[in-house]
Amino acid sequence: MTPAERVLSVLRGEMPDQTPFTIYENHLEQYPYARRLQERGLCFVKRIKSYNIETVDTKIHTETFIENGQTMQRTVYETPKGPLEQLSQPVGFTSWSHSFLFKSEEDYPKIAAWLQDYHITSNDAESAALYQEYKDCPNVIIRDGLPLEPMQEIMRLMGTENFCYEWMDNRDEILKLYGILVERNRLIYPIVARSPFAFANYGGNVTPAVIGPQVFRDYYLPIYAEAHQVFAKHGKLLGCHLDDDNTTIMNEIAVSQLDYVEAYDPGFSPSVKEATECFPGKILWLNWPSSWQHHTREEIITDTLSMIRDADPRRFILGITENIPDNLRLRNLDAILDAVIEYGNPALH
Repeated sequence: MTPAERVLSVLRGEMPDQTPFTIYENHLEQYPYARRLQERGLCFVKRIKSYNIETVDTKIHTETFIENGQTMQRTVYETPKGPLEQLSQPVGFTSWSHSFLFKSEEDYPKIAAWLQDYHITSNDAESAALYQEYKDCPNVIIRDGLPLEPMQEIMRLMGTENFCYEWMDNRDEILKLYGILVERNRLIYPIVARSPFAFANYGGNVTPAVIGPQVFRDYYLPIYAEAHQVFAKHGKLLGCHLDDDNTTIMNEIAVSQLDYVEAYDPGFSPSVKEATECFPGKILWLNWPSSWQHHTREEIITDTLSMIRDADPRRFILGITENIPDNLRLRNLDAILDAVIEYGNPALH
């Protein structure tokens, strides 16, 4: 089997010839040893979106400037109800937020006006061309994606602290925004469902310690169920990037309509064995634990084998979804591949 075929076999519920091992393309493609690792069995995950969300009346402007030697970006949203502004600092493949769009109760009408001001288009032609380009590629798979879950998107534009206060003080206003986003996302489900790619994530980066199991039950599970119903008609799998400590929502994940749980990190979530038992029928697609990246090479091999042996091989994929320390990247990836290639044939366990 090729690296891509191993991933697809697990997505179909079949037995791969060895445990699939994936990494986000943008974490490795720029390094000179990327091709060698692909030839050893590492599969790149290329992430795309088969739709666009554009505003009609809201004008968005971004200004880049230097402050105290740091590159900063100020983005202004000129909404029909007034301006919103956020300040961020680009850092590698991510950014740090210095201020959020939401700052006070006065911003609710502005945010509502912006969120209601959407025009959604499909990328059907581009998706078809991309599928044709990569359909026979042995070491790349393509993952489509829905927007953030509505509650997760509200938390992102407010910031965690603001969201927590507002959830207690102005819950009705948050739920109005939630309703706007639910209706918007319902227009996107069929676009992603009919794209030619086998699977798609719905949002992610859920923080169970902040939202708690009740909010997850009430405002996340129903929207996963809605998307899954549309996806199932097209044979597409639905997943979510659940990379935080999932201890408090394990039972909720178990009853969700998610087909796979992506970026699951057993370094601080329950173990692979516990997750495999808790999520019968779901595919467990790990982030190889970030907190273990400083282990010795021998420990990394042992860690990898332990997870493989505790998993159901028909519904288990090793993955890297977070960055690895620069000085350890090649050593660690080779060690994980050594374990998978030399000892990781799931048929033997």
